[in-house]
Amino acid sequence: MSSVAVVGILFNWLSPVTRSKMLPFRIPSRQETASAIVIALLITVLIDPIAAHTATVLGAGESSSDSLNSLSGTLVLAVSAILIAPIVEEILFRGVVFDAIRVRYSATIAIVGSSLFFGGIHLLIGGVSGVVFSTLSGVLFGWMRLQYDNLTGPTLAHALGNTYSVVVMAGYLPAFFA
Repeated sequence: MSSVAVVGILFNWLSPVTRSKMLPFRIPSRQETASAIVIALLITVLIDPIAAHTATVLGAGESSSDSLNSLSGTLVLAVSAILIAPIVEEILFRGVVFDAIRVRYSATIAIVGSSLFFGGIHLLIGGVSGVVFSTLSGVLFGWMRLQYDNLTGPTLAHALGNTYSVVVMAGYLPAFFA
């Protein structure tokens, strides 16, 4: 929840003009919405198995969540992962970090750099699998940020990808290629 506080401080600290340039949230076009859906599918059928395989090869195993032991824990995890995390993380990584890197370096470096930061924060909650999954997903989210100059599409793709993860962790759907 500290990341929510950071975003709140950013909103108060940044001027409205800077905020609108750094954190563009607009209604996505049909093409951007379609891209978000395709990216969420790629995350599900391609990146998730790559991340799981990498963790297995490295002997790092998978992470688990004790939050799923109760209905209230599952609901808190679902709201946090599907609603709060995508908004906050896209503001921080595809908004603030991406733009801070892009001012000094190329767009490619901004995509890779913000993705590495994004992957790194997932080490404690997702282990090696979480780092690989988040870094590779972050590259796709960064591409969307660059392509559409909008955070709505990456946030939607992020939320859809997290929805899949929560549904699998809750045991309602088997993981692809598990």
